[in-house]
Parts: sequence; C-alpha cells; structure tokens
Amino acid sequence: MIGKYWDRAWSLIDGCTPCSPGCEHCWSKAMAERFHRWPEKVTERWDRLELPLKVKKPTVWAVWNDLFHEDVPDEFIEQFINVVYEVWDSHIFLVLTKRAKRMAEFFLSSDRPALRNDLCPSLWLGVTVCNQQEADKKIPILLKIPAAYRWVSIEPCLSSIDLCNIGIQDLDCVILGGETIGKRMGREMKIEWAESIVSQCEDAGVPVFVKQIHLNGRLSKDINEWPIKLRRRELPWLKMSINFVRELNR
Repeated sequence: MIGKYWDRAWSLIDGCTPCSPGCEHCWSKAMAERFHRWPEKVTERWDRLELPLKVKKPTVWAVWNDLFHEDVPDEFIEQFINVVYEVWDSHIFLVLTKRAKRMAEFFLSSDRPALRNDLCPSLWLGVTVCNQQEADKKIPILLKIPAAYRWVSIEPCLSSIDLCNIGIQDLDCVILGGETIGKRMGREMKIEWAESIVSQCEDAGVPVFVKQIHLNGRLSKDINEWPIKLRRRELPWLKMSINFVRELNR
C-alpha cells in the first residue's frame, strides 16, 4: 500500500464549504473541478447509498466528502448507518469530518438510541485537524462519542501538535501527512513536527500512518528516502479486513 490507507472511495457527498485553515488547498475540490463536477451547493447522493451492498469482496471504504456537513440531513446519515450495519462483517468504513461537533451531536442524540454505533466494529469515526488549536478543540469532542474505533487525520499538518494532553491514548490510529497541491508541495510540514507526532504515537501505543512528507523543499511520497523515524505505515483496520477475508473463505 503506497500512500493510501483505503481501498475504495464511497462518494456520498458532492461539494463542501471551507471551515478550517486546512481547506485552503482542498484536494477533493481541486480533483472535482478538473472534471467540472464541483457543485454550487452541498448535495447528498442517495443513489450511491447501496454501493457497498453490491460489493462482495471485503473492502476498506473511505467516505467522501464530509458526511457531517451542516447541509447534510440527518435522514441521510441514518440511511448510511443502516447500510453499514447490513454489511458490517464484510467491509470497513472510514468516516472523517472537520465538523466534530455535528458528529457528536448526531451520535449522542437521545432520539437515536437504535444507532448503537459503539456496537459496530467496522465503523471508524475520525476527525481531521491541521494545527494545535483544531486538535485541542476537536479531539476531545471525538472522544466523547461511544464509537468502537476513533481516529485522527493530521493532514495537512500545518504546525507542531501536542496530542498527549488531549487523549492520544484513547485513539485507535493517527494519519499524518504534509500538504499537497496536485503533485507539488504545499505549505510546509517540518520534519521535526512529524517526528514529534510519531514519537507521541509510539509512546502511547497508537498505530500511525505517515502518508507523505516535505523533504528538502519538495513533496516526497517515497518512504525509502524518508528519515527512519517516519517510515511508519500501520493500519489497524487492514488487519481487520484480512480477518474478514479469512472468515469468509472458511
């Protein structure tokens, strides 16, 4: 697996709106605009909800774009959860949001006790942060959700980040990467920032996956040219998907 931590994208939401410093060079928007597919308003894709039901091969799905955008109705998110429960033993679902508060409000609502997210071992709920301020604000909110697995994506990493005082030991995985603009390097992620985050994960026993780094003023995705400290690509859900395959083949 080269710089990629999922198998297939599940494009359930078209469009998004900026809500973070990390949105400045949005990769998803840039890719959609290349093909003239970035809509004027956020649109949920009801026609794509059943896609995982049609795929027999155990798959790690990355949900695109922000499922918890304020313009996405609760009813759509509930239908997403229903699909996940139908195939929870065959697939892994990775959800990332920049809107941690909305995600927590949804899962902690007294109106939705039947969702039982804490009982679904294939649903990984995560937040994206890009600096210390966002980490301090969003990670504690994430950790309030009674999810089976919780993870954090630090991409793009735009500052040094101390995770030790905000519950790093309660995370199940950290993704780390420098900013990209197409194939070029974006705003700098310093090597010492990345090494510090990796060390914090090591000390806490949390798997960490380094996606790409900035090296000598350029973007590098070649793990073989990185400092030894940063050559970490650990994905706990990959082990889970392998177990799914073994079970299905028995």
